[in-house]
Amino acid sequence: MVRIRGRPNGCLGPGKIQRVFPADASPVGSVRSINGRGRHIWVGGVLGLAFFDGNGFRRIAPADAERFGSVMGIEETPDGRLWLAESRGVVHIPAWEVQHALDNSSYRVKYRLLDSFDGLPGPFAATGAFLKEIQGTDGGLWFLAWGGIVRVDPAHISTNTIPPPVLIRSVRMANNPVR
Repeated sequence: MVRIRGRPNGCLGPGKIQRVFPADASPVGSVRSINGRGRHIWVGGVLGLAFFDGNGFRRIAPADAERFGSVMGIEETPDGRLWLAESRGVVHIPAWEVQHALDNSSYRVKYRLLDSFDGLPGPFAATGAFLKEIQGTDGGLWFLAWGGIVRVDPAHISTNTIPPPVLIRSVRMANNPVR
C-alpha cells in the first residue's frame, strides 16, 4: 500500500474508492465475508448471502428457508460451484444452481449441507476476524471450525446411498412385551 501525504481520506485520490452500500443498508446485515472469482463478487453476513450484479447486491435465498444462516466464508471454485462456511456447517451449491440464481433473481437455490454427521468438528466461530474458508492450490477447500481444521476435496464428494441396518431389540404394547 502506498500512502500519499496530504490526502485527508486515505491513500487514493478522489473518485478512486466507491461505497457500494452504507453499513446500515447491507443486504446481509453485518458483513462477515467477501470473496470473488472473475466477475462474480459474493458477500456473506449474519443475514445470509448476496451477489453483486453490476448495479447492486441482491440476496441469494435457499429453497428451504427465507435466507441462509450466518455466512462466514465464501469460495467459488473454478467450475462455478459455491462453498459457504455457514452457521450450520459447510454449504455446497452446485454450479447449475448458482447459474440459475444468477440468471433469475427470484430463483431459490438447492444445496447440500455438510455438518457434524459428515465429520465437521463443530460449528464455525461466529466471532473473530479469522478467515473461515480458503481454497488451496490443489483445489481442496480448507475450513476453520471450532473443533479444528477440515479439508474438503470438491472433486471427490460422495454420497452414501446405502441405508444403515435396522435392529429392533424389543417391542412393547401397553407396557407389555410383544413376542
